Amino acid sequence: MSPRRPRGLLAFIDRYRRIFFFTALGWLALLMAGGLIISQLDAREGLHVFGGATWRPGQPTVLRVGLKDLRSGRFSTAPPLTAYLLDAEGQPLAEPQLISDYAGPFVSGPVTLPRDLRGPFTLRLTGEGEHGPLSAEARLTAAPAPLTWPLPLPKAAPEPKTDEGPLRLDIYPADQVLPGDLPTTLVARIIDEEKAPVHTTLAVTLKRPEGSRVAIPSSLQTDRSGLAWLAAWPARPQLEFELAVEHPPLPPGAQGPPHRSAATRTLVDTPTQFTASFGDPIRRPGAALAVTARSLHRQGPIFADLYVEGRWIRSSGGQLEGGQAQIPLTLPEALPQDPALAWIQVYNTLYQPGRARGGRWLLITARPLDEAARALAERLKAAGVEAAYVDHLLKLEGFPDAGDEAQRVTRFLLGRLARPEGDPTLIADSARSAQLQVQLLKERWMSRMIVALVTSGLIVFMAVAFILWRNGLQVQAGFALVQAEGGEDDEDLDDSLLYSGTRRRIVWGAIYMFGVLAVFIAALVQLLTTIRW
Repeated sequence: MSPRRPRGLLAFIDRYRRIFFFTALGWLALLMAGGLIISQLDAREGLHVFGGATWRPGQPTVLRVGLKDLRSGRFSTAPPLTAYLLDAEGQPLAEPQLISDYAGPFVSGPVTLPRDLRGPFTLRLTGEGEHGPLSAEARLTAAPAPLTWPLPLPKAAPEPKTDEGPLRLDIYPADQVLPGDLPTTLVARIIDEEKAPVHTTLAVTLKRPEGSRVAIPSSLQTDRSGLAWLAAWPARPQLEFELAVEHPPLPPGAQGPPHRSAATRTLVDTPTQFTASFGDPIRRPGAALAVTARSLHRQGPIFADLYVEGRWIRSSGGQLEGGQAQIPLTLPEALPQDPALAWIQVYNTLYQPGRARGGRWLLITARPLDEAARALAERLKAAGVEAAYVDHLLKLEGFPDAGDEAQRVTRFLLGRLARPEGDPTLIADSARSAQLQVQLLKERWMSRMIVALVTSGLIVFMAVAFILWRNGLQVQAGFALVQAEGGEDDEDLDDSLLYSGTRRRIVWGAIYMFGVLAVFIAALVQLLTTIRW
């Protein structure tokens, strides 16, 4: 008797087993493809918003926004953005303000707060990028301006001693730092033991003349402020000067040689990459400046920032050509006080350390030059900056005049203040929030895939169990039929053994299938839950 072929559902599965096989294979491929697609999802770009650290009611604060490509880490050109000021409930506090001025790839512009705004508020920026809408938010606080802005005082340092004689001879970088391989200005000063200025002739010797690309004069004449100016262009890491003065002229009939003072001073360069110059250090409100920026970088974008009394209020940009650029910058009309201290810095990247930037102090005033210079001197004296020297200056008759003397003394005093070295403040980074949103999206879909995988596995388990149950019924029916047809001759016995063996094979095959399927599903679930998507 030949073996009986399966019937019913078992026969159907057996007949279309190829279809079932390729369907299961397609389901697995779809699962793996879905996992790969989800794993490739990532935030493509985000807004980096830089702004002032302090926000004052009724006053503008500049924003500079970069569109950062999160895959390359570089900034691409940002679109114009609209700034919204919102309260805690999301209601507008002022009309939307457009930010559309460009400095290199960055978009910038001022945002002005309402005069009556106090306390926390939300700044929201929106725009349309190449790959879709862009937005960023920052939680900020508006606070009234303090009565006075604390001066950036220099760090206390021991005063260099004069090598010989009663006079103190010094030479300084006019803007605090000596830039390497860039043109700069130095100032020499002569004061006596009481720190009073000395008007005389100073002999200057550069020990290694090749250390400067421009010639250093052999003598300088100090003015009644005790100051003399000279140009330098360092070509070595340091410049070593020998300074000497013969003083005072002997009175008629006196015997003996004149007194002599001498000193050796070494200036070490700072690894800065930029210098900024703009002529006179005292300017009128609303004046247009042409900031000359020089750089070790030959080409590329360059930025100029204007800080007034510690607040970043304006920004502009230019393009380096041959290591030099002219950057237009307009001073504000309204000042927090008169005269007001302003800091102008130039640089080429937002994340550049402060000492790598070029910068100069500026005095903005609507007052006469001599009054502004005296007001600055009084302010520095009160803060303890060159107090004894400044006190002697203020006692000079008619000091300063309303011309070059006021500009020179102001330039020297401004150069004694410390250089601000803080970066523009990063107040919002939508790239981080975009990355978090993508991560949450990945986790959500991975959870759904795990649920679908487990559900599909349970369905397969149920289908196998049903097939096993139906097959058992068919085997039993066949065995009962053999019994009913009478007799247990050899042929009937062979049929009975055939059905019995078939049932055992199906049972063991089902157990094997259950085991393999369980291990496979468990491995996929473990994979999906442990991979860092």
